[in-house]
Amino acid sequence: MSMIVLEVLSGVLYDRLYIDTKTGEILDRDKLDITEMCRKYCALKINFPSKGFRKIEKVDEISTIEDTIGDDIQRIRVIRNEMQHSSVFALDDTRYQTLITIVHDMLTRFDQRNNPAGESYVKRLDEIRKMELETRSFEEIKERMKAGNLSDIFFMFEVQEQILNLERQITPRPNRNRWKRVQQ
Repeated sequence: MSMIVLEVLSGVLYDRLYIDTKTGEILDRDKLDITEMCRKYCALKINFPSKGFRKIEKVDEISTIEDTIGDDIQRIRVIRNEMQHSSVFALDDTRYQTLITIVHDMLTRFDQRNNPAGESYVKRLDEIRKMELETRSFEEIKERMKAGNLSDIFFMFEVQEQILNLERQITPRPNRNRWKRVQQ
């Protein structure tokens, strides 16, 4: 979930801030984190949340019918705070699915509002989720191997194949110019 916050949600907020500042000023994305972007956005005094800025502990406290730009910016801030200030490292599956549903709905709205250059926000979310699932599968396999739960040789080959597939995805490949034969 932290990659989603860092990669996608911060990008959404950066794009929205750029659109709404209307100054043409190029903001240094590397120097702006979500907290700083939220401060800058509040200073613009536009797109307020439906019920105003208020102290919210969990994103679930914002109703699903509250779907203005300001409400979604507040959701980004609250999700970031929940991830950043969490006392546990991992989310349970139920909480993860709840947050993913909220984020997906929010990104669908921002795809329409921001009209992002390049890939849509939802597609970026899907790519990160796919990567998280592959990593999770790999970690589960490692744990099963450590515990000695290898019941048969087939499972060992399956593990080996998945590890090789993950290594292929992670290892950068050189860009080779390959010539194709021309049929005469």
